[in-house]
Amino acid sequence: MLLDKLRKAKVMSLAVDESTDNSDVAQMCLYVRFFDGDCFHEDLLALIPLEGHTTGEILFTKITSFFEENNLDLARVSMLVTDGAPSMVGSSQGLAARMAAVAPQMRSLHCLIHQSLLCAKLSGGPQGVFDTQLGTQTESSGSIGIVSTQPRVRKE
Repeated sequence: MLLDKLRKAKVMSLAVDESTDNSDVAQMCLYVRFFDGDCFHEDLLALIPLEGHTTGEILFTKITSFFEENNLDLARVSMLVTDGAPSMVGSSQGLAARMAAVAPQMRSLHCLIHQSLLCAKLSGGPQGVFDTQLGTQTESSGSIGIVSTQPRVRKE
């Protein structure tokens, strides 16, 4: 059902992340976001096992194969979001460069979550980053929106 809707979409965004599972097998996760004419969809598209050292060429080949096997058009990818690793964003050999050759309109972004984790590592931990961010936000706006755990009470 997801693939059927995705085949009809004019454009899509693709988030690619590589990780190692608990059995020490490298996996590439593909998340997709698209508009089907009625609403936006965001879902796990594929979990592709990887063997050995991963390069931009290997990642691109795996994604291309998946798209071809499922009759999806790689040229419809308008946004690529990655973790910022060299195999993903290398200027000539990375995944983003290879995909841009197939989909010239495609833009590439470094994932905000990966950026935040990198920032946290460089600043001594996530608590320092959160304290800094919240302190800056409080000083600049004067308040921080707080989500209540209490149910809303209607005023009549």
